[in-house]
Amino acid sequence: MCIRYSCTGDYFFLFPFVHSTAMLTFELGTWLVLRDGPFTVRMSKNPLDYTLMVCISGVNYATSRGIAEWGTPVTWQVCLAYAVAFLAGDAAFGLFHYMAHRLTSMWARHKLHHEYKFVELNTIANFYAELPDGIVMNALLWPAALMTNFVGGPFSHEVIQQELLFPGLNAHHKYPKIFAHHIYFHELDLIDLLMGMERDGNFHNQHHLNAGGFFGAYGNFPDAWVRGIMDPIFAAFGSKTIVGVPKSSDQGE
Repeated sequence: MCIRYSCTGDYFFLFPFVHSTAMLTFELGTWLVLRDGPFTVRMSKNPLDYTLMVCISGVNYATSRGIAEWGTPVTWQVCLAYAVAFLAGDAAFGLFHYMAHRLTSMWARHKLHHEYKFVELNTIANFYAELPDGIVMNALLWPAALMTNFVGGPFSHEVIQQELLFPGLNAHHKYPKIFAHHIYFHELDLIDLLMGMERDGNFHNQHHLNAGGFFGAYGNFPDAWVRGIMDPIFAAFGSKTIVGVPKSSDQGE
């Protein structure tokens, strides 16, 4: 029998590696059949940037230390906690992502990731970023980690962390609609389909097509809310520290 932290921690640490490898394998297989344009692989020149996956896995491991045990029943409190964590994660990503496009110092690091154009996107683009920018952009995971470890209760459930990480690792796909329909199906996709919204796994792709919008991870925390919170703060500090949302030509679109 697994002791409390070891198996849970190992699973959450390895999950990003295993899941990303599986998705890349399916993606490459699809491309080998369709051959619809290039399959772009961009590599950073800084060895530290390749530790981003380790950082993501480390956050997952830290989160797992707040999970009491496997197999805890899923109650209505857990479902409510999941909804709160999902929205909080989307909000955190959206706010920090918007900052990365507005503040000179953050954009200097974030622009490397935008070298991946919309038509070039694939799973490898998830990890093409400078390390400091990659850590900030994984703000999606912070709320769940904090609530799991410091709030506990219904937040300390393995299902919540898995459900939050699953669509996050499915961003930047070359074939988002094929994948969403045939390889994975996130529960909230059903709501998106009924409301005519972008699927969770396809939302961030749109940001690489229109870098002036789609700042959230999944669109559940709209751009209007992001701007409504951040723009007054930027205005209060004056325009000297603000570069504005860069034009598409500046972002390698």
